[in-house]
Amino acid sequence: MRSANFAASELPVESVNLRLKARLDFLKILPNGIVEITDFKSGNVLDDEGEVESVTALQLRMYGLILLEFSPQARLELKVVSAA
Repeated sequence: MRSANFAASELPVESVNLRLKARLDFLKILPNGIVEITDFKSGNVLDDEGEVESVTALQLRMYGLILLEFSPQARLELKVVSAA
């Protein structure tokens, strides 16, 4: 994850230590070193207060934990994009 301007979709990732396995919808490493993880959803992801639903937020955080295992110093930006 040290290669700036890298992007990949449907990227499989795994943490043996955390016993997590996932497929990232979209990962991008920006020129400033920020690692963007984007999850695409087909429905509404906001709760009644306008915040991202807890299950979706947890999913994104798990993705972040997997990536931090590979690159502990990474600066992550977690995003969700919804069609609704």
